[in-house]
Amino acid sequence: MTQAERITALETELSYLRQEVKEVNKKLDSLLALKNKGAGAFWLASLLFGTGIAVALSYVTSWLRN
Repeated sequence: MTQAERITALETELSYLRQEVKEVNKKLDSLLALKNKGAGAFWLASLLFGTGIAVALSYVTSWLRN
């Protein structure tokens, strides 16, 4: 293999690897977006559940005082 053939082969491989990295980055971005959506739903559910518990405790304490 001549030097020019080696350089051409490396350039071809490098362009292929760059394309693969771009595809992987796109997939990672979509996974991170899904993760963030899931985290928002988790925090909303936690907030609603915590509020329900606080209201229940408030009701019980007001009932015990009277």
